[in-house]
Amino acid sequence: MKKLYALVFPIVGIGLGLSAFAPKPKLSGSPYDRAYQALTLYSSDCDDLYPRAVIDGSYNRPLFPYPVETASGWWATPEREAGARSLWANAMIPYAESAAYLELPGAPDFVRPGQTVDPTKPTRKAGVTYNGFLQSLNTASVPHPELVPLYWTGFGVGNLVNNGAVNPSLDCHTIAIGECRYPFLPAPTTPAAAQTPSVRGITFSHFSTLQLGEGDTDFTQFLMTDGSLKRVRLGLKVLPGDSTTKGIHTLFAGGGGVALWTDARSFAWHFRPDRAEYDFGSGD
Repeated sequence: MKKLYALVFPIVGIGLGLSAFAPKPKLSGSPYDRAYQALTLYSSDCDDLYPRAVIDGSYNRPLFPYPVETASGWWATPEREAGARSLWANAMIPYAESAAYLELPGAPDFVRPGQTVDPTKPTRKAGVTYNGFLQSLNTASVPHPELVPLYWTGFGVGNLVNNGAVNPSLDCHTIAIGECRYPFLPAPTTPAAAQTPSVRGITFSHFSTLQLGEGDTDFTQFLMTDGSLKRVRLGLKVLPGDSTTKGIHTLFAGGGGVALWTDARSFAWHFRPDRAEYDFGSGD
């Protein structure tokens, strides 16, 4: 039997007063459709690869919390701007109907804590979040695309101003950016084996003032890598007599934390590109 590991991450608190808003946003397929179509066109021009989710540099940091606005002036150096332009949310703009292709209609705006929005510069909003485990993989390398999320509301139902979020992401601190890909390797059987690969997973908390789900907080939507839209349970559900976890979270929305089931390398099970139905629950 496979071992399951639960990692708990603190909820990120902010004082922006967005804990309640009306009406509650109702997600439709259109933002996901736009994002999927843009990715399909992008991949066809880029050797059938999924776009990048981490930025160049000594840390190979995930896109979040870096701005994704493409107008000049949001980055400290030309090198940082060039790196940001190559990341998924920016790289797919030429293939999208508009630069607002990731925005969720009806969702509240969210400004990242510590970030200042300059009213004299163009801004962009993104509510759709990318599964960073897919970075730079060939689109044909996912064995069960109907099981692997491509997009979701990974930080809660809100439009991040001047940010394009990746959740979960790859931890590639010790290897070159060109080699930062998900390892299609068996789950380790010992703690020592878990440390062998240079690539590990990172899962970020959602923002506690944003609603996690759509309307009713028990569910959200995934746009799967095969292009299908799926309504997915957020919380834990265990079938009678079956230890298989069904929801993507074991704990969510309140109570002091958010937890996801992960493997020994911190890859969240529901987002692993090599996920198969027998590996973990469906999330239904």
